[in-house]
Amino acid sequence: MPGRMEFQFNVPKSNANLSTRRDPTAPFDILIMADLSARAHRETPGLLVDLANRPLLAVDVDSLDAVMARLAPKLRLAPMTDNDVALTISFNQLDDFHPDALYQRLEVFQALRRTRARLLNPASFAQAVAELTPSPPAETVQTEPAPVEGEAELLERLLGQAPTQPAMARPADAGAAAIQSLVQAIVQPHIVHTDARQPAWVAAVDATIGDQLRMILHQPAFQALEATWRSVQGLIADLDSDAVRVFLLDVTRQELLTDLHSAGGDPKATSLYTLLVDQGARMPDGPSWSLLV
Repeated sequence: MPGRMEFQFNVPKSNANLSTRRDPTAPFDILIMADLSARAHRETPGLLVDLANRPLLAVDVDSLDAVMARLAPKLRLAPMTDNDVALTISFNQLDDFHPDALYQRLEVFQALRRTRARLLNPASFAQAVAELTPSPPAETVQTEPAPVEGEAELLERLLGQAPTQPAMARPADAGAAAIQSLVQAIVQPHIVHTDARQPAWVAAVDATIGDQLRMILHQPAFQALEATWRSVQGLIADLDSDAVRVFLLDVTRQELLTDLHSAGGDPKATSLYTLLVDQGARMPDGPSWSLLV
C-alpha cells in the first residue's frame, strides 16, 4: 500500500487587516486533489505537465456529471483471461459504474447478449446450441458383425427356399392421411416448440456474464476510480452550496512527487504552489483555501 504523502502550504498574510482582505461571509473553499481521470492506471509516467496550468473545476450536485464528462475518466484493465485483450472503459457520468450500464455498453458483453437472445428464441435455439457445443471427436468406424441366422432361416437356405419375409404393415387409409397432412400444415406455423434444455443453456450464459462483471467490478483500478467519484458525490450532496464551494484538481500522486522533486523539495517553488497560491489565494476573486484534500 503506498505511503501517505502530505503537503503543507503557508499562505502569506498581508499587512492589511484580515477582515478587510477577506469577507467573513465568504464561502468555505475546499480543494480535492485526486486522479479523477484515472491516468495513473493507463499511462506510462512521462514528462510532467505544468500543474500551474491545470484547471481547477468547481463542482456541485448539479454539475457533477458535466465535470466528469469533461475530465473523461478512462480505465485500461488487464486481460481477464489468457484469450482476452486489454479492456478499455470510459465514463461520462456516475451511473456508468453501475453493473447494468457496463453490461449494456461494453463490447465484451455484445456476443453474450446476442447469444442469450438467440437461446431465448425458439426459432434460433437449436442453431445457437450447435454453435456453443464443441464438435465430438471422430469415432473409429467399426464393421458390424453379420446377423446370426436362426434355425428356420438356415433350413430354408439349405433347401433352396427364400427366407420368409415378415408381414408388412397395412398402409393407412389414404383419405385419413390426407386430412392429417392438411391439419398439420395449417397448425404447424402456430406451434412454438420449447426445448427442455433452454433454461440450462440460458443459465450457463447468465453465469458467464456474472463472472465477467465480477472480474471487472473487483479490479482494484475500477474500485479506486469509482470510490473517488462516489466520495466526491457524497461530499457535495450534503453541503450548502452557498456556504461551501468544492473544487477538483485532476492530478496523480506521481505528478505531485515529480513536481516537488523538480522544485528541489521546496513546496513554494512548485507549480502546485503557483496554481493554488499565486494564481488562487492571492488573487482578488480567487478561492481562499480552507481545506485541501
